[in-house]
Amino acid sequence: MTRALRHDAPWVPLGTSVSVQGLALPGGVYVGQGLEPVSRYGGPEPALIDPKLPVNVRQPDTHGRQMNYWPSYSEIPSASRGAYLQWLAAGRPDGAYIGYVFLFFYGIERRVILDSVSSEAARQEVPALLREVERLLELYGDNGSFGGYAGD
Repeated sequence: MTRALRHDAPWVPLGTSVSVQGLALPGGVYVGQGLEPVSRYGGPEPALIDPKLPVNVRQPDTHGRQMNYWPSYSEIPSASRGAYLQWLAAGRPDGAYIGYVFLFFYGIERRVILDSVSSEAARQEVPALLREVERLLELYGDNGSFGGYAGD
């Protein structure tokens, strides 16, 4: 099922497809505009995929060379957005630059820790989201930073 975007409900559950820049993303992401960040970060939620931002899928930054240490979707270059969206659309396989894995993980972290406090729908998703984190740990757990954050 492909979901229409709504600004008041930016979470796309796992198993629900959403189209961004012509790519079908298999859910587990926030898509929209204006989602407040959890931290005092100051900008939009780092995990929020803003479908209006430019994306370069013709020359994607698959190696993350243009990424900074604390990635935020709204602040990464369009080539990095292209690589990230392609990785999501491919089903989040092994071999991605770890910054893209973190961007996805930030969304799961927000859904589990923040949204589940006030949303029954979010609470029901927690087991599936934790299984996805475990899957990512199998693929990327050798990265000390990701292994530590996701393992906690």
